[in-house]
Amino acid sequence: MYEFKGAVEASLPMLINVGRDTIFGNLMGDSIGMLLFKEKQLRLLSLLTRPNKEWHLSDLAKEANVTYVHTSKFIKKCEEYGIVASEKHGRVKRLYLTEKGNKIAKDIASVSERISTPEPLQQKPAPAQPPK
Repeated sequence: MYEFKGAVEASLPMLINVGRDTIFGNLMGDSIGMLLFKEKQLRLLSLLTRPNKEWHLSDLAKEANVTYVHTSKFIKKCEEYGIVASEKHGRVKRLYLTEKGNKIAKDIASVSERISTPEPLQQKPAPAQPPK
């Protein structure tokens, strides 16, 4: 599993702006990009990447500090896109990322890491001096 290592929280606004307009818009079509690159949705997706954690809809909503209704609608859309799958156990659904969802989480974590890791400034070479 790919964890966002806390970098997502620090770089969410930048990640959302960059990702929504470019990365997922180009890779998978605008509708998935618009679905995933919002703060609440990234928070929910990042929680689903936690290894050895069994998520139920209500627990996921509480942990992400998102309403149950919002979480339910997001998970339903993710299921339609094949990002999240669920298993019903009585009245409770157990949620998990699909292979596609894990790939997307890995891509998001990679983008988040690139955004949150500053690159050293490179100095421009001095202009050549004309011969005297």
